[in-house]
Amino acid sequence: MRSSLILILIVFVNLSVSAQNSNVPAVRVSFADLEMVNYQADTSAAAVTLAEWGYLDARNVTEGHFMLEYQAKIKILKKKGLSKADFAIPLYKNGNLEERWSNFEASTFNLENGALKEKKVTSKILFFDKSSKYHNTVKFAMPDVRVGTVIVVKYTIESPFLFTLRAWEFQDNFPKVRSELTTQIPGLYVYHTALRGFQKLKGQESDIESDCVTGAFGKADCVKNRYVMEQIPAFDEEEYMTAKSNFLSAIYFELSEYYTTDGLVKVTKTWTDVEQELLLHDSFGKQLRKARGISDAALKKALSAEADPLAKAKLIYDFVAHHFVWDGVNSKYSLTDAKKAFDLGKGNVGDINLVLTGLLQANELDAYPVILSTRSNGTVTELYPVMSEFDYVVAQVTIEGKKYLLDATEPYLPFGILPVRCLNGKGRIIGKDVSGWIDLKPIEKRKKVITADMKLTPEGTMTGDVVLHDFAYAGLDILEDLAQGSDAAALQKELKASWNAEITNYALERPTDASKPVTQRMTITLPTESQDASLVYFNPFIFERITKNPFTLTQRLYPVDYGVAPEVTIVFNLTLPPDLIVEEMPKNAALQLPLGGGRYLFNSTSQENKISITTSFVLNKPVYGPGEYKALKEFYERIIALEQSTVVLKRK
Repeated sequence: MRSSLILILIVFVNLSVSAQNSNVPAVRVSFADLEMVNYQADTSAAAVTLAEWGYLDARNVTEGHFMLEYQAKIKILKKKGLSKADFAIPLYKNGNLEERWSNFEASTFNLENGALKEKKVTSKILFFDKSSKYHNTVKFAMPDVRVGTVIVVKYTIESPFLFTLRAWEFQDNFPKVRSELTTQIPGLYVYHTALRGFQKLKGQESDIESDCVTGAFGKADCVKNRYVMEQIPAFDEEEYMTAKSNFLSAIYFELSEYYTTDGLVKVTKTWTDVEQELLLHDSFGKQLRKARGISDAALKKALSAEADPLAKAKLIYDFVAHHFVWDGVNSKYSLTDAKKAFDLGKGNVGDINLVLTGLLQANELDAYPVILSTRSNGTVTELYPVMSEFDYVVAQVTIEGKKYLLDATEPYLPFGILPVRCLNGKGRIIGKDVSGWIDLKPIEKRKKVITADMKLTPEGTMTGDVVLHDFAYAGLDILEDLAQGSDAAALQKELKASWNAEITNYALERPTDASKPVTQRMTITLPTESQDASLVYFNPFIFERITKNPFTLTQRLYPVDYGVAPEVTIVFNLTLPPDLIVEEMPKNAALQLPLGGGRYLFNSTSQENKISITTSFVLNKPVYGPGEYKALKEFYERIIALEQSTVVLKRK
């Protein structure tokens, strides 16, 4: 590292942080950088990347690797921005191949008593976390960082993974003034380049560098591209979104084709080619064929007594779902071997669902595997096959023209319902005679019904019986918690905290039929909010009350994705003591989202000594586009305002 200090008449200080033979420019830290107190484009920003450079050099791709040089200058503006000084950089690995880290240089710059102070750091601060199977992580925390600090960091990553070059993320959780990536790739290698996200490039330049590489094929030119973004806003994460990578502004590179001395090799193939390869693959098609030969005496006997195809499919599904224990690993491939996994009774997603598909096929049912990408993994490219984007497989069976999607990894999943993690755009059906995309949409809602029959005592305490019915996905949430170690006591404790109530006589009823609801019954006791000599007040929105709007952005550029649409119905009945009458009730209300997107209904009645209140919250689709965000945000705001209303009772 080289540093220099130059004093000019205007007392301007520049410090250069660079190394010889570097492809990224020298970084200069000025008094203006250090005296900066806010970022004008976003005055709320706690930190900002002032400049960021990357140089992706693939000239050594013929030797089996490429290099990425990275350098950034970061300004800390507020205490919340101190986290920007903590780095965690993944280095990917697969078997004997792994990415390597080198050329680390870093400094912190602070202004002390009117003078600039630099603190250089060495590789001693680095910690290599090797706990993950799929990547190592380089971690380090920059020292002497405070509000006002400027950080300069530089490093190089050498990667052997040539099929997918490292993506360049122009955007992160803090804003950036400028982010620039230059790529230098031999013309012998052609990569698909895809820009994701909502931010636009400020500039893009392309040039040809003659004779940049030499090999057995002779000399070859390189294509040099430069991509620039400026004034990049922070990416604001909100509730109800799929993988962040779907929306973050970034550029991705995937190998399409390359030339060897033997000619052109196409990497990007047609779906027909890929499907044929999958059906012959040792860990996919071969395992599917093995699964057709699996036999179980009890299952065989049960199937022999059943002629109805749907009933047969349900028998096979229930058998596989209860036979296997899922090891928690997602994969489109059978990583154990289908027969071995069956004998062990344990396996990954591929082991379990390829066995399920094979057994359905063996019993002459129209079934095929469907590969997909889970919600946390990101969306898939539909234009051409990118097999690395798929991390899951399920089964599709067609009976009397109706298609059912099945996942046997969790025994409490009803027939025909996929777990929420699978509801992510489209999946690809794989078969010799069938091919195409299918929608991965929920066929049920997250439905909850609550009934409460309460009495108000003369002392101002409400007590009575409450029953919760959780249907479909709402019930699955509870069963999943129980499968992961929760119990009835934990569920009761959660309800007690949510309602601020005492709970007794609690009973949890788990259905033997997965299509039936999970039921919780209990007696609850809770006080009214306040009372005096003549009046009693209480908020009747005891259950499932919405107190906070999940949508706070001025503008949201990505969809609101619930995965599964919610539906909540609450019936609340309260019997009053003889000395109280209703003075005031919340007004009835009917709120609607545009185009039938959802509704909220509130209806209250009082008759003699009884109050009856019904609320219904229904969303009619799982995904709402950015254009619907404002209406959805206002919908929640109006519900929150309504549910702050109180019932006023007057003493006779």
